[in-house]
Amino acid sequence: MMGSTTSKPAFLRMPQVQDQTGLKKTYIYHLVSTGQFPAPIKLGKRAVAWLSEDIDNWIKERITNSQPPEPVTPNPVETAPLSFLDKRELKDIADELNRIRSEAKNAATLCEQDLYWIAEAEFQIFRIAKNIAGE
Repeated sequence: MMGSTTSKPAFLRMPQVQDQTGLKKTYIYHLVSTGQFPAPIKLGKRAVAWLSEDIDNWIKERITNSQPPEPVTPNPVETAPLSFLDKRELKDIADELNRIRSEAKNAATLCEQDLYWIAEAEFQIFRIAKNIAGE
């Protein structure tokens, strides 16, 4: 019984919240206490309720968070055993980075993940070069 965004706010009592979420009362209060579930609104001395919109949004978040993440191409920097690189391998990696950067400039598109990988790889190359140089 999910409310729509065009309807006016409605209060849901505990049995309705349990029906909508499929969770037990004790677990709902546990989630409230840890900030993972909307807090109830005090209606009276011994009565509380939740806004239907808050519960709907919480359910939508769970659905969104349960979707599998986008596949990520492995970061070549993370897959290489960097501590075992020698000068030749370091130069090969630097050349590959320059090739990727050049292609990206030619394509005029560089996604955020590529920027991160390039920056991370450059940092690792710098760190390894310092170690090789004995600094």
